[in-house]
Amino acid sequence: MNPVSRIVIVSFAVLATGVASDLEKLQTSFMARYDEANATRDEQIRKLETSYLAALERHLDKVKSSGDLAIVVPVRDEIEAMKSAPASLPSLRDGADADLKAMRGKYAEARDGVRRQHARTLIDLSDKMDAALAAQEQELTKAGKIDDALTVQRMRETLAKDGGIVAARKLGKAAPSAALAGEPGKWQLLLKQGMKVEEQGIHPVGTLSEVAKEGRGFWSRLLTGGDEEDADDILVTPSPARVSFKPERPAREIRGKVSRAFPDVPVTVRITADGEEIFEAKLDLQKDEARIDLEIDPASEIQIVAEGVDRGAAWIYWTDFESR
Repeated sequence: MNPVSRIVIVSFAVLATGVASDLEKLQTSFMARYDEANATRDEQIRKLETSYLAALERHLDKVKSSGDLAIVVPVRDEIEAMKSAPASLPSLRDGADADLKAMRGKYAEARDGVRRQHARTLIDLSDKMDAALAAQEQELTKAGKIDDALTVQRMRETLAKDGGIVAARKLGKAAPSAALAGEPGKWQLLLKQGMKVEEQGIHPVGTLSEVAKEGRGFWSRLLTGGDEEDADDILVTPSPARVSFKPERPAREIRGKVSRAFPDVPVTVRITADGEEIFEAKLDLQKDEARIDLEIDPASEIQIVAEGVDRGAAWIYWTDFESR
């Protein structure tokens, strides 16, 4: 039994007859709409799961004809996950093709929409119920029926603690979860997403335009080979440096280019995602730039590190360093 209905039923026995009757009607209406909202959500989720599973079966038939096991296995695994635990799908495994990623994204977006609509319905229902109880509490207080008013106050407190209502309010404040499920979002520069300089040496960390604001033309040409147009979008991290980012949406992909500008001293650069190292490159005379093209488990914090290998401080710049 729902905790809200249990406390109200117990409370009715100690209320005055007229008050109990009014509150019982209010409670009956509330619980009917509460149960209806839950049933509607469950039915919509079941339909989505059935539709997605059917689409996966069709896609499996399609990719099997290619004979490419690396593409077939992720689809097979997604079907098994949907059959066993559709409410908590794991990240798509390596090798998932673009069609499967798009299918997962659409399913996750639709499921997210159903859950959010359900949350809005429960929040609205709860707010109206609380307002009705608050009016009763006020009237009872004015009439001098203090014990009855206290009982109604306890009912309001119980309503606020109801597990379904609490979860709905939490979901209402959370960011959409489609990105976590695999739907590609829009690429965004990491330097514009919660950037924080954790450590730096004697030279500053910042965009190229900030670091080179004195004599910018010279610096820009030196660091970019004459291309100054995107100076505001190039992040400069002279070694040593440690910089963290908190993407607006959990990052599943990271891309860009990291280059050693000058002087001719080697430097090691690293990238971590939620504390786990996902990229390392040593930049020197033989290799003065490295491409970044990573697919990762959803990560809420990305950190980059630039370390001088031996002497001096190398100037590193990160171009088109983005996540989605």
